[in-house]
Amino acid sequence: LLLSDYAKNRVGSTRGGLYLREFETICEEWIVKVDEARALAAAGRMDEAKTILSAQVTPRGERLSQITKEWTQLNESLAANAGSAAIKSIETSKRNQMFSVGGALVLSGFLGWLTFRKIIHPIRALQTSVETIAGGDYVNDVPFTGSTDEVGALARSISVLKQGAAAMEEQRWIKAHAARLTGELQVSVSLTEFGNRLTSGLIPVLGGGVAGFYTFDSVSERLLRVAGYGLAENSGMPESFALGEGLAGQCAADRKP
Repeated sequence: LLLSDYAKNRVGSTRGGLYLREFETICEEWIVKVDEARALAAAGRMDEAKTILSAQVTPRGERLSQITKEWTQLNESLAANAGSAAIKSIETSKRNQMFSVGGALVLSGFLGWLTFRKIIHPIRALQTSVETIAGGDYVNDVPFTGSTDEVGALARSISVLKQGAAAMEEQRWIKAHAARLTGELQVSVSLTEFGNRLTSGLIPVLGGGVAGFYTFDSVSERLLRVAGYGLAENSGMPESFALGEGLAGQCAADRKP
C-alpha cells in the first residue's frame, strides 16, 4: 500500500510540473499577443487588434483558467491520497496521523486560496476587461495595474492598449462629425442659413441646450442675432448687444473664446 501511494504521489507531482510549464508557456504567449494587439491598435489597425484579442488572447485566458482549475483539483486529490494513507497507518501512529491529516488539510486549503487569489481571480478579471475593450467600451479601468507581478505587467499592457484604442476612437468621432458638419455648411447661401445649420448640427453633438448665432453689423456696430437653436420667444436672450457688453460682448471685442 505504501509503495502504491508513493507511486501515485510521484505521478501527481509530474502532472503538477506539466501544469506549471504549460501555464508559464501560455502566459508568455498571452503577453506576446497583447503586445501585438497593442502595436496594431497604435498603428490604427483596430480590426486586426480586436481579432487578436478575441481569437488569441481570450482563448489563452480561458485555457489558463482551465489549467488552474485542474491544478487545484490535482492538489485536492493529492491531499486526499495523503489523508487516506495517514488513516491506513492509524494503528501504528495515531498521533502522527492526526498531525498529517491536519497539516494536509491546512496546506490544501492554503494552496487553493492562494491559487484563486493570485491566479484565477486576476485572470478572470483581465479576461473580462479585454472583452470589454474589444467591445468598444473604454470607460472602466483595467484592474490589477498596480500589481508588481506578471499579472500586473499584463494589466498595464492591456491598459496601454485601452488608452490607445480610446484615443483613436475619439479622433474618429471628431473627424466624422467635423466632416459631416463642414459638408452641410458649404451649401449655405446666407448667414442665417449658415447659423441655423451650424447650431442645429453642433449643439446636439456637444450635448448643449440652446444657442444663438450672432454676426457683427458694421453700421450699428453691434452684434445681431441671425440664427438660433431651441430659443423660446420669451427666452430673454437679446437680439443684439454691443462689443464689450457682457461676457459674450467682451469676448467678441477681444476676439477670443
